[in-house]
Amino acid sequence: MPCAQTSDLAVRNGFLVFPTCTDLQRVGTGREFANAKAVVLIDGMRVVHGDDETIDANALRLSVLWESLQPFCRGESGNVIFIVWCRIFSARSEDDRAWPASSILMLALQQFGQEVGFCEVAVDVYFLPADNPYINDWKQAVTDFASDPSELEADERAVGDEQVRLYPVRTRLSRLLYDGADCVAQIVPPIEKLDATSAMETMKRSLSELRLETKDRVVFLHHWKNVEAANTEAVASECMRLWRHEVFGFKESVALCWQDRRRHDLITHR
Repeated sequence: MPCAQTSDLAVRNGFLVFPTCTDLQRVGTGREFANAKAVVLIDGMRVVHGDDETIDANALRLSVLWESLQPFCRGESGNVIFIVWCRIFSARSEDDRAWPASSILMLALQQFGQEVGFCEVAVDVYFLPADNPYINDWKQAVTDFASDPSELEADERAVGDEQVRLYPVRTRLSRLLYDGADCVAQIVPPIEKLDATSAMETMKRSLSELRLETKDRVVFLHHWKNVEAANTEAVASECMRLWRHEVFGFKESVALCWQDRRRHDLITHR
């Protein structure tokens, strides 16, 4: 299996490459990208300058990134996910309410990923708030998230049933994908079909099987099939019953919808 580059190279090049190794990491790359072979975290703050006005193409180090990704294109075909961290910008385009330079960067990375040899390419741009500790400290981000070789065999398999699957978070990549969660609860049916009572019983019964060392945060990963049916008071009421973190012994809960997360919009990441 291809390995991520060393921390020194990641600091110098402005990107981190992660091989996807666990069940949770493959879930975390999104339902439509379950065959992702690699996730790339890019320091977009060295690439996008001004108020999202210009791109420094040289700062992307595309030739080095190409070499780093080539091992992932050998053998069975797969997909790649690019995660780009940028600053929050004050101005938006009047025409399409998008940030122009970062929008161009998204398109460039999509094309780049296909030319490298991946079947599908996803690009997520996250706009970090001013108080984010990684705004001016990419080196610290590398220290916190660079792959640990000991995690390549980490067990992040799920327990549960047809209503909810529970995953333990035991790798740096999974913590990155799920914003520091200790546990991920994947709602299996579309959210408008959720049976909160059944899901709560499954969670209460199955959580002990995960043997979690800490229970600070649980992330509820969900999706919808019919957006109108999903945005009703009845569905909201069912969700609020399940999102109650204290029932399961967690200090905090976060609900994450993949359809919402995969937008080029004002998304912050702590």
